[in-house]
Amino acid sequence: EANPEAYSNGPAMKTAKTVSLVVTVIAGLMALYSIYNFASTTPEEREQQQREMLEQFGMDPEMMEDAGY
Repeated sequence: EANPEAYSNGPAMKTAKTVSLVVTVIAGLMALYSIYNFASTTPEEREQQQREMLEQFGMDPEMMEDAGY
């Protein structure tokens, strides 16, 4: 701001700053959701959710157990 003639990409820098702020807010919300989800479910419920997701993607949950996951 002290020497605006030295920079020609001021609008692009403002856009990048805005985009990074939005991405940071979304990442923070996802982190809060993950913490809430982890705190509000039991290990058995999380395992069941994982099994359901694997089945939705066409993967065999038993195969994942055999691989050590």
